[in-house]
Amino acid sequence: MDSKVSKAKISSRKTKIVNQLKLNLRNKDLVAPCGLYCGECGAFQDGRCGGCISRKGLCLKYTKICKIYSCCVEKKGLRVCGQCKEFPCRKFPAFFDTPAWRREVLG
Repeated sequence: MDSKVSKAKISSRKTKIVNQLKLNLRNKDLVAPCGLYCGECGAFQDGRCGGCISRKGLCLKYTKICKIYSCCVEKKGLRVCGQCKEFPCRKFPAFFDTPAWRREVLG
């Protein structure tokens, strides 16, 4: 009996994982050029923002275009930084080390 229950639990977990992967693939446009997933942002979840790509790199809380978006999408015509032959560059760690960004995203 226990093995049937265990197999059912494992099957259920696998189904959940597969469904989550399918959901993430459908929402690939919510992956910002830097790799952040905009779908997890409170502003997106509240319906106040459509994500980095839809806003052309303009974060809801800031008035400047994101330097990573500008370089990756506008300058180099790429979808994500990982596609760039120069990755990782100076812009990338500078962005993630910014205290304001860490406070906002990490709490």
